[in-house]
Amino acid sequence: MCFERSIDVKDIDFSIEQHLEAVTNTPLDSADRARRLSNLGNSFIDRFELLGEVKDSDLAIEKLHEAVNLTPLDSTEISGRLSNLGIAFHSQFERFGEVKDIDAAIEWKNEAIILTPLDSADRPRCFHSLGESMLHRFQCFRAVKDFDQGVDALRTSALSLNGRPIDRIHSALVWAHIMHVNDLTSAIEAYDHAIGLLPQVVWVGLSAVTQLERLTSRIQSLACDAAACMISLAQSKPDEEQYYLGCAVELLDQG
Repeated sequence: MCFERSIDVKDIDFSIEQHLEAVTNTPLDSADRARRLSNLGNSFIDRFELLGEVKDSDLAIEKLHEAVNLTPLDSTEISGRLSNLGIAFHSQFERFGEVKDIDAAIEWKNEAIILTPLDSADRPRCFHSLGESMLHRFQCFRAVKDFDQGVDALRTSALSLNGRPIDRIHSALVWAHIMHVNDLTSAIEAYDHAIGLLPQVVWVGLSAVTQLERLTSRIQSLACDAAACMISLAQSKPDEEQYYLGCAVELLDQG
């Protein structure tokens, strides 16, 4: 959508008007109603994240909840709509800090994962979203269980055999960044996996513009960050120092 590029509230307002009209003109028993409600709810979330007005958040949750209620449990759309509802509660938590909102976000995101088929390309994205919410709750309340479950969700996302490589490498990079200051061995596993995914994210068949778009600052610094982790590990394990330093040099050479 154009507002995602320009961050112009007028574009979001126009999107809301269009989606609201679509919902208004859709019969209550139409199979299209859930999709149109979901689109409307997502547009309200976009405006809430830009302006922070609680009425937009409330409307987003209302419309997304209604979309979920109208979606059969065996629908291929159910997991995405449950996840979007969780994202709406997460956004509300980030703005107002209410515990009930982050709890609801985690509950809905967990439900989304339960209803996502094991071979679905959406699983990495759903696990990443859950991991973010678990780690946000950990940052606020310091429950170790939330940290462990958040990291585990990111790891599951990164190691998934399905889904877009760009989603999986993003999870691997967040996992590595978090564990770099908590568990160097786990961080190395994350960095290794991210490096392994890199050729799938930025491959020669893509246009130069697309390659540049995918090279986020975190991906650009991947080799240096992984090498720094290797050096830290070498310092903490004197008997394996030469091995880890050698790995660090190799990473920097590959750059």
